[in-house]
Amino acid sequence: MAGVIKSLKVTWDWTGDIYALKGFNVAITPEGSNPNEVTTAISRAGKDAFEHTFKDLVLEEGNYTAWVQAIYENIDSDWESAGGITVEDDGTATITTYDQHKTLLDETASYRTPGPPSNNPVPTNISTRDNENGTLDITLEWAAYEQGERQADMIFLFYKKGDNKNLGAPTENDNAIIFNVNTGSASKHTIEGVAPNKYYSFGLAAGRRTENGIEIGKIQSPYSWQNVTIGSATINHDSVWATAGRGSVLINDSGLIGKKADGTITFQIDTDGEAYFSGKLIVGGEVANISDLETQAGAQVKADRARNDAIQYADEIIRSNVKIKPKGAHLWHFDKHLTSTDGIVAKII
Repeated sequence: MAGVIKSLKVTWDWTGDIYALKGFNVAITPEGSNPNEVTTAISRAGKDAFEHTFKDLVLEEGNYTAWVQAIYENIDSDWESAGGITVEDDGTATITTYDQHKTLLDETASYRTPGPPSNNPVPTNISTRDNENGTLDITLEWAAYEQGERQADMIFLFYKKGDNKNLGAPTENDNAIIFNVNTGSASKHTIEGVAPNKYYSFGLAAGRRTENGIEIGKIQSPYSWQNVTIGSATINHDSVWATAGRGSVLINDSGLIGKKADGTITFQIDTDGEAYFSGKLIVGGEVANISDLETQAGAQVKADRARNDAIQYADEIIRSNVKIKPKGAHLWHFDKHLTSTDGIVAKII
């Protein structure tokens, strides 16, 4: 059913204490209803003119009733209709005192009296775990939260890190992660990928929205949560290819393998320390051909052969310089550089 657009003007008479009067509530309802049940339009008028116009109302076909209610501080009058029908007020004052307003709205989502949550969260455990990429994970746990008279809306996990000890407990000025309040069971959170060789401190606090904003209770930071030494982690690239320049390397149970960008294996070092090269080998800044390199066994053979050749060559030199000189019944081997004062040549061993 299509509606029509109408402007309705409502007028009324009133007598009473003009100084106590704060104004009027004016309402339009479908016939048979009242402002405590349903309203088509409702507005507030001042106390200086006993009339109000609803402009451009969209009305369905039917009859409507106009209602007026006087407003005082802390209380409203009953609703009076243009047809002479009186409906008792619902008991909620349009204008309230501060105390009434405070009682009405306190502990709602949009307004709360000042003060942090009554109870604090309880930290229970902290643990760390090494990751294969050299970082660590830190897991913090806390007990199920118990709500108090001033209820908490959130839990803050404060943390800070440094290169040295004596960080102390974190403060509200440090970094924080916010969690929902879990009253049914314990909670935990893992901070992943933490840098090793650092010190960390953690703390928990309950937060609450109030008319002052978000108010936070005392940060709970037990000694075990302060100056946590993470230490170092072992990097494990087992069976994971890692980029190395234009190629890549792999560490697995066979050892270390290197390959070029096209997938060609260029070197391998097995777990016994033996190395195999199929690519270029740079020695002293110069490229050495693999075919020119000597194995350990081959080098030893050449070294042994060179030693024997040197011994043989030395023996030949000595024999070529030996001269025999008769002297009595003895033969003396001598060298021209070794003589005695009596003419006897010293024996060469």
